[in-house]
Amino acid sequence: MDFGHKTNITIQDVNPSGVNSTVLQANDPMYLMSSNNLVGYENEATNELIDRFPVPVEYENEKGEVCKSQYEMVLSIAKPEIQKLSGSHKVGVHYGKNSGITFVRAGREIGFGNYGYTSSSEPRDRWWGMEVRFGPELDELFGVPINKQSVDHVEKISDDFTEGLLEEELDLHDKFRKQLSHLISGHIRDLMKTISSRGEGALSKSGKKDEVKVLVNQELVKQTSTKTSSKAHAESLNEDEKIAEIISAILDDDSSLTADEAGVIAEEVKNYEVDILTNEWEGFGFLGLKFCYWSN
Repeated sequence: MDFGHKTNITIQDVNPSGVNSTVLQANDPMYLMSSNNLVGYENEATNELIDRFPVPVEYENEKGEVCKSQYEMVLSIAKPEIQKLSGSHKVGVHYGKNSGITFVRAGREIGFGNYGYTSSSEPRDRWWGMEVRFGPELDELFGVPINKQSVDHVEKISDDFTEGLLEEELDLHDKFRKQLSHLISGHIRDLMKTISSRGEGALSKSGKKDEVKVLVNQELVKQTSTKTSSKAHAESLNEDEKIAEIISAILDDDSSLTADEAGVIAEEVKNYEVDILTNEWEGFGFLGLKFCYWSN
């Protein structure tokens, strides 16, 4: 299956002093290209290729005949040393903007998003990449409109989508959607198992909580005279909303933790009187939160 060729795009800046040329670097959500726009890693792949495989599928051609074809799935995952940088690092922020599933038709990306498979409450999804490649003959199955700018039949389906129907009773579109949803969901689970299992090793869970207490209280001492909009924000949230936001920020910063472990930490720190901090404090661990709370 032909997926096209690389195209070099150059911007020509014409001014009185001459012409300046800038070659645009590719944005690669899979992070497998050795020429890309990830600052500091422009000439190397920061993800590892996990798998690449064809998926057989049947479709109906213009004559109404059932034909056989295939689409291809490509899976990648961030290298351990890249994931260790955390979500608040500039590299993690870049990965966050590329979090999702890419659909490529005849060598051109026409769809990118989560399509119901991921949630913003799980920031560790940024560390895997998934690409689905297909040819024009499968346009109807993937729901490609006439302008060839999107895919409309790839959303995650519920478990009861085909409830009560035998496999032979499903039409080609239902079989395709069931197959695709099952494959994407299953491989995301497998990728997340690897991502979640990457721990720091030396620090116990209780040690993690103690470290957070020490750091937060140290920051409190430095900032007791300054209050910001974080207090007003905290007062507008109920207990569950506070916990959910803190858990999201903890997982964003430390991808070695599970959601349950982050929940334990969130309960420990939910009422600390700490002023708002910024993501510009790279490498500051838990204190790189986008928000913290005033309890009084």
